[in-house]
Formats: sequence, structure tokens, C-alpha cells
Amino acid sequence: MKIEKLLLLSVSIALVAASCTSSTQVTTTDPVPGPTTTQVSSTTTTQVADTTVPGDDGPDPAVVAALKAQIEELIDITEDLRGLEFIRRPEVVVLTVEQTAARVREDIEEELDPVSLAVDDRMFRLLGMMGPDDSLAEIYPELYAEQVAGFYDGDTQELVIAGDSDELSPLTKSVVVHELIHALTDQYFSFHDQMVELSDADGRSEDVAALQALVEGDATYFQFLYLQQLSVLEQVAMLAEAQQVPTDVLDSAPEFLAESLGFPYTTGMIFVQNLIDLGGSVALDTAYGAVPTTTEQIIHPERYRTGEGASTVEHAQVTLDGWELQITDTLGEWGLNLLLLGSISRGNRVVVTNGWGGDSYSVYYTDDQIAFVFRYVGDSEDDATEVTQALIDHTRDTLALGEGISDGAGRVWEVDGRYAFIDRVGDGLVYILSTDIDAGRSIRSQVSVP
Repeated sequence: MKIEKLLLLSVSIALVAASCTSSTQVTTTDPVPGPTTTQVSSTTTTQVADTTVPGDDGPDPAVVAALKAQIEELIDITEDLRGLEFIRRPEVVVLTVEQTAARVREDIEEELDPVSLAVDDRMFRLLGMMGPDDSLAEIYPELYAEQVAGFYDGDTQELVIAGDSDELSPLTKSVVVHELIHALTDQYFSFHDQMVELSDADGRSEDVAALQALVEGDATYFQFLYLQQLSVLEQVAMLAEAQQVPTDVLDSAPEFLAESLGFPYTTGMIFVQNLIDLGGSVALDTAYGAVPTTTEQIIHPERYRTGEGASTVEHAQVTLDGWELQITDTLGEWGLNLLLLGSISRGNRVVVTNGWGGDSYSVYYTDDQIAFVFRYVGDSEDDATEVTQALIDHTRDTLALGEGISDGAGRVWEVDGRYAFIDRVGDGLVYILSTDIDAGRSIRSQVSVP
């Protein structure tokens, strides 16, 4: 976790995009410019656009001018690293550290739906992933604002940098390079618009997570190439600075959130490195035209290369009087890994989730009750058997429901008003959780193993 935390600190933590709408993309069959497509119009320049400052409370003009000159140099470096030239000069906004955090917090709060978040809270508690006092509505704004040093805003195509002094630190320079990669690749591959489209669609969270890993992995990979070019003294200074960045909110957040936030940077960078190792920048650029569609493909790049997609698993069709359907979606290999985070070791989670073939889940709720229905298909019967046992262990230990009762058609738990059920047939399984026993029984009677 220490390495992942340092990585989170050394990258931009432009996680506004991660929770809102600028971290997603869809697969497109349209031709995508390759790495040799670096010709730009005669009006293209790598000079930074005039820096804007909101009102009299912004950074000192001398600070802005100094930072502007340094960012111009980083633009040249970014173009050399990525092998692409800016089609349009990036718009740069310099804010104070406090203003940057405030903008992030405001953007997040505008995007979050308190009603949906309240249901999410209850779902994560039902799954044993959050404590009774955790609140996503309180965690998200503070979590993203805590560490932000800069970010690329896909809506405005602005590069927003926090600067209270006239000298960019080594860590902030690496942040700028990371965000410049976003600004550059968005000009060529229009990932932000595709992100918005995917985020607005129902049931596409796996596509969103896979695309986010490609985008953040791209920026993180070249950010680390930049860091490797720094002098030893600058590298030491960067690491020392990263160690001083506050992480109080991150440290106190539910563990699955920290793991989830790190995924597109850590695993995404490994995915991108695999592409580049085998096919150079051509393979990376081509990936924007044939975007990975599952977290399985990100975790296992060879499955992306062979085109292994997800098996179709229909969502449960359930009728419950007085209950509403909140969401139908897919957990994916990474989501299943997060679900089991508190139940089995990291190594065992890798083994158990490795055989993910496809899944669907649905969440139903009332004013005071909630239910979760999960249908899963493994690559083989053995894979489904491993996941079934892991979910039994999770129910017994993390959810503290005990051993349950085998009734000939699966295992059932009815403990302290809570209901759980799991059954496996061949390579498929169904897993039901509910805070209401009658609702759980009803769901069981309506849902079959895929």
C-alpha cells in the first residue's frame, strides 16, 4: 500500500474526473490518428495560453508569469515524451492551492446526487465494504480536494494548476506533465467526450473503469518517464515532497475506496507499459480506437490483445411490492476483487477472481431496506466453485452471518433480520443479500443461476 500511496501522491490526483464525467470513453470504429500523425497547422504553437486568474484573490501576477514560463518548457518535454504535438495550445489556469481545492470540492459536490449516494452507502454497508458511520457524500469532496495539485478539465479543456510560489516543485512539475498528457491525448483521441457518453449510459461502469485505466495509465507511464529524466537530487526532493502531502482523509476512508482510486494509475500504467513493450506508441495510440471494455482486459493485457470480452449475463428480473430498482450494472473482475477485499488475502483474491467470465448485479431498495442480487459466470466450473467458496467465507466472516444452512439448493442465512443466499450450478452462481428476510426469500424464488 505504501508504493501505491506514493504513486497516488506523485500523480496529479486529478480524481475529479474519476468520480464525475471526465474519466470515461467508449470504443469507436472511427480511424484514430497514429503516432506519426504529428503534423499540425501553421497556427499551432506550444506557447501556453494567457493564464487566467479569478479575481483579485488569485496568485500574484509575477508568480503567474514565472509559472507560465516553466509550463511552456514542460509542454515541449511532454510533446517529446508522448511523440505528439499539440494541435491547439493548452489553456492554463493558475490558482492558489486553496482555490484549486475549492474548485475541486465545488465540482464534485455539483455532480454528486445525495439520494443516490445514500443508497450507495447502504449497499456498501450491506456488502460489508463500509462501516456504519461512513458517508460517501462527506468523503468524496474532501478526499479529492485533499491532495489535488492540478488537473485537466475536459469540459473546459483547461489545465488547472495550483501555485502559491513562483517555482514549480519537482512533484508539481510531474503533475503538470501528467495533466499535459491528458490535454494532448484528448486533442487527438477525444477521450473526454467519449467518457461523458459512457458515464451517462446505464450499466457501463466496466467500460468506464477500463477506459479510465487506459487514460490514466497513459499519463502515468509518461509521467514516470519524465521523473526518470530528473537528476537524482530532484527525484529525492520529489519523493520527500510526496511524503509530506496530507493523506488524513484517504487514510480514514474505507479501504476499497483507496484501492479503487489507485487502480487506473497503478494497473493502468502496467497495461500501457505492456502495450508499449510489445508494439510501441503505435499500439498505445491504436488502443484509443479499440478501447478495452473490461477491467479483466486491463488486469490481463493478453486478454485484451486476444479480444476476450465478457460473457453476457442477464440482470435479475425481480418484482418486489414497494421496492425500487436503483441500478443494474456489472462488478467486473476488479469489482469482485474489491468486494472480497476484507475477506481473503490479496494473493487469494487474484486467484479467485482470475477466472471471471461475466456478471451482472442489481440493487433494490425501500426507505429503510436494501437488497443486492449478483449473477456470475466463470470461465470454468472450477472458477465458479472458487468464487462461491469465497462468497461463503465473506458472508460467514465479514458479514458475520455464521455458517448458514445447506437446504439442497444452495446455502441460506437468516440471521438478525438479514438474509443471504448462494447457489452454484456448473460455471454459474447467484448470490443474494437483503436487509429484509421476506424480500430475500422472494428474490430467491424469482432468480435463477445463469
